Amino acid sequence: MLDRLKSLCEDCIRKRITTENVIDIALASHRHRAVGLKDIALDHIILNLHNHDVRKNLDDLADEPELLIEIVRRIPFVSLSSPASTHSNCAT
Repeated sequence: MLDRLKSLCEDCIRKRITTENVIDIALASHRHRAVGLKDIALDHIILNLHNHDVRKNLDDLADEPELLIEIVRRIPFVSLSSPASTHSNCAT
């Protein structure tokens, strides 16, 4: 019965995730071991890292470094190497 109540609460919260509250939801779900909700929150954070509200609240993760590491590990790999043509204006 308690698991059912937890699931209902997670569903309710999941429907109300915004860029303004996603960091708080990620922290709460991490601390309360709400794995499904945490996964959704972390995906929302990654998809919205460009958003001002998300970026300004990232400092709130300082007390949970393992959560910050989990976010970084979920970020898709992007090659940092630039094509040679972009370096054509550089002096050698």
